[in-house]
Amino acid sequence: MEANNYFSLEKVFPDADQVFQASYKHLHEVRHKCIFVFDTNILLVPYDVSEANISAILDIFVELRRTNRLFIPARVAREFAKQRGEKISQIFLRLRQKQQKINVGHYKMEQLPLERVRELKIESRV
Repeated sequence: MEANNYFSLEKVFPDADQVFQASYKHLHEVRHKCIFVFDTNILLVPYDVSEANISAILDIFVELRRTNRLFIPARVAREFAKQRGEKISQIFLRLRQKQQKINVGHYKMEQLPLERVRELKIESRV
């Protein structure tokens, strides 16, 4: 567009109403053609989900990569690298907290009647 031509937009967009008109295809029509751009949060999701969900997420990542439809911006990769350690640290902390809850009831062998311990050992072998 020319800087001095004040009416250049009228040439480019002759019908102003059409600027706000849009027609979109349904997701099912375009999902196999789309390029997916992931942000840092999406890359960190696998650190907070179950093993079954990790498997499903991995399948999606692998398919998108195989079909060359996965794009991860350099900035996102750097942010992921920075935050990944914190996510792993949080997982470790949660595991330690669960372990501590499990180990609350400490029993010493000398506190249990030995005859009952022997009975339990014999019963477990049968």
